[in-house]
Amino acid sequence: MKTSIAITLTASTLFTLVTPASAAVVDFGYEASRLPDIDNDKLAELAVLVPDIGFNDLGTASIAALSGDTGAPLWTADIGDYRRMEFVPMDLLHDLDEDHHKDLLVANSYTDEVFLLSARSGDELAAWSSPAGAPTRFGHTIAALHQDLDDDGVPEFAVAATGAPHYAGSGVVYIFSGVLEGGLLTTIPGPEGSGFGFAIEPTYTDYDADGVDEILVSAIGQTHVVGGQIYRGSVYIINPATGATIDRIDNTDDQDLHANNILFGYTLQRTGDLDRNGVDDFIVGAPNVQGTLGTSSISVISGETGDEMCRYDSTIDFDGFGSGLAAKWRFDPLAIDHGTVDVVVGAPDEDTFGRVYALRIVGDPAGTCTVTPTFDELGAVAGSYAGNRVALYNRNINIAYQDEVEWLSPSSLLHSGFVVSQFEDSVPGGAIGSVRYYDSDGVLEKTFVYTP
Repeated sequence: MKTSIAITLTASTLFTLVTPASAAVVDFGYEASRLPDIDNDKLAELAVLVPDIGFNDLGTASIAALSGDTGAPLWTADIGDYRRMEFVPMDLLHDLDEDHHKDLLVANSYTDEVFLLSARSGDELAAWSSPAGAPTRFGHTIAALHQDLDDDGVPEFAVAATGAPHYAGSGVVYIFSGVLEGGLLTTIPGPEGSGFGFAIEPTYTDYDADGVDEILVSAIGQTHVVGGQIYRGSVYIINPATGATIDRIDNTDDQDLHANNILFGYTLQRTGDLDRNGVDDFIVGAPNVQGTLGTSSISVISGETGDEMCRYDSTIDFDGFGSGLAAKWRFDPLAIDHGTVDVVVGAPDEDTFGRVYALRIVGDPAGTCTVTPTFDELGAVAGSYAGNRVALYNRNINIAYQDEVEWLSPSSLLHSGFVVSQFEDSVPGGAIGSVRYYDSDGVLEKTFVYTP
């Protein structure tokens, strides 16, 4: 069901949304995603989570499509009951309603549901529930795949239920057919207590040469013993058609030894081929989000060997660095022996303010890489938890954006910016929840602020 939201336009680039919510909506912006241009102004729109939270952090939630130009709401769609800070991931899927716009895949891990919404209207096109019943945290993670596994001409998508079976924490990844009438194709269970499926990232590498590119799946609770020492966190390379494990990359960094608060695999991001060996590499986020000692970090992993190519550590303990992660390939026609990727990393718990870092990662044919900050970290309002989510956001639709495989287009890479969630502000009189849009130079262009 769609509802209306009034818009109040303030000075400069600050936009205030006003809605008849009965309680403070502190999670506005907790999740956000790019949308195609649906109002024909040549600018991409933004999909944002809009909760209505009441007693005991419970309530309902909707998704709002906001104009990329004015911030005005274009449509809203209810997604049911909601509990504060539950995962509501969003991803653009292919155009199933044939309106010439990709549709929006939205999950509600609190209600164990996944919805496909029309990007143009917000109408519900399809819905899926947990094959294992509820509660399983079905929809904790979703990922649109680029491959058609069942020969119906439409690519599929993956959904993780990290609490399956029934919050036991083992985790299951499901591969669903991408057509509206399609069903479950593959069920991939994880090891007991591993949190399997916490993050999913498609690759463009066919590791087992069967014609199907594999997916990366993290298991933040996976434990393993090396040399008598216990380490935690793994990333699996999985065949989505068969569910077979092709390889497993384990966290074996001594800095993380016995640090149960370090969540290796909390985020995953494909980078492209940094060392030019023909296989895409990837980044693993390992934030410390528990408030105890331990170094948050991101690690760049070789897609060919599984070895760590380089690592970037936060300088502040338990700041959550790596909780939000997005990357774009940087086109350089002169660099034929290495690749470069620009990365945006969120640290939502840094000094209770939250920070966002922009890093440049340059590969080397020897299989290593270097990480360099590209501009000063972006601050936030105290108590805002800025950087809990970060996402690429290219407003100009005339620059061919688009999904990961198309980032290699030189026309798209120099123009895309990013959005940062700033979903809570505990300062008296401060705004509650916002989404900030930065251009590719880190300049704040717009702030969308929700006022209950």
